[in-house]
Amino acid sequence: MEFLIGKLEDTEEIVTVLKKSLGAGKLPKSAEIWKYKHFLNPFGESLIIVAKEEGKIIGVRALMRFDWRLNHSKEFKTFRAVDTGVLPDYQGVGVFNKMNKMAVDNASERGFFFIFNTPNEKSLPGNLKLGWKKVDNINVSFKPLIPQFKRKPHFNLPKAKDLSIVSNLTNESNKINSRRNRIFIPKSPEYLLWRYIQNPLQDYQCYFSEDYFIAFYEKKHSNFNELRISECIFFERNARREIEEIIISFAKSKGANIITFSPRLDIFKFKFSLKLGPILVIKTLIEKMEGLNPKNLNQWNYHLGDLELF
Repeated sequence: MEFLIGKLEDTEEIVTVLKKSLGAGKLPKSAEIWKYKHFLNPFGESLIIVAKEEGKIIGVRALMRFDWRLNHSKEFKTFRAVDTGVLPDYQGVGVFNKMNKMAVDNASERGFFFIFNTPNEKSLPGNLKLGWKKVDNINVSFKPLIPQFKRKPHFNLPKAKDLSIVSNLTNESNKINSRRNRIFIPKSPEYLLWRYIQNPLQDYQCYFSEDYFIAFYEKKHSNFNELRISECIFFERNARREIEEIIISFAKSKGANIITFSPRLDIFKFKFSLKLGPILVIKTLIEKMEGLNPKNLNQWNYHLGDLELF
């Protein structure tokens, strides 16, 4: 058995392995989705490790590239663990552990600072066994809505087409976040286009102008409907009222019972925050990070879209 860096031409075979090992599940798998996630990311291509037996791929471990920034100049290259699968006949014999070790060694040699993830309860013990450390449960803010019948949206705002109009917005937002001494993902029109508008895995509702960018989606639960704000960028106070109107109006049109968003987001007057999000874990690759302790959740300045799995 050999372990190699996966390439674009391995896509079809990798997707077959994932389908056979994991099934379709909640996140559909296709060659187009694989290329979107791992080869079109503006931060760079993913780190993909494949295990081969007699020339055929029998396992895959993929880490998606995300860069974080602290203050004005400190850049932290990181990966997020996302897609992993081993064919049933090869499970339980250490294939995953060897792929994971190769991925960690490769990322470390290339100067990446840490790998992060939000594993579910089933996969968390395995992460901890491999040396990952818990940071904390992600803090999420909530705004409950009074139960009501669905209403037509109060706004008639067309979705903008040319994302270049948010260039100044993202630049100014990055400058503001650089003064907060917390790591954040620097945003750009290219990133927002890839992450939300072109995303084939989630039906994001995206509205933007020169003054703001918002991306949210409806999430149905067994007993209630949630409207989740994955991204919201603005810095002018006069944009806050328009954003609130769009979100509340859309939430009512879907019969949402609750709106969820990042605790750092200052839109709604009445809200509460709890550590009810998934557990954030990290695998540190460089022990000394000037000015940063990634194991302290208070040093993370995140939108929910920065940490949600897709």
